[in-house]
Amino acid sequence: MLNSIQLHPTGEMVLESGTYISENGVKYDLARGDKFPACPADGSNTTWRPQDHLHQTGDLVTETGVYVCNAGERAEFEKGNYFPVCPVTGEGTQWKHV
Repeated sequence: MLNSIQLHPTGEMVLESGTYISENGVKYDLARGDKFPACPADGSNTTWRPQDHLHQTGDLVTETGVYVCNAGERAEFEKGNYFPVCPVTGEGTQWKHV
């Protein structure tokens, strides 16, 4: 399944200042008008996503860590897995990295 978050490729112009995370999990502060850089780790082209984004049930986990769903339940997910349904309601939900 494709992620519902917007990914920004290397070279694209930053439209909103903020902290972004590369495919490899590197956090980087960017200002409006900057261009999304190559991967700081190895200089290759990469994609960037906003730090404060939400994931939907079924999205691919792109960063291992602890997330919280709309019902307030916390869970740890590993990169490469998929976000599950809400453990409280059993229905689709949104997950936010904490």
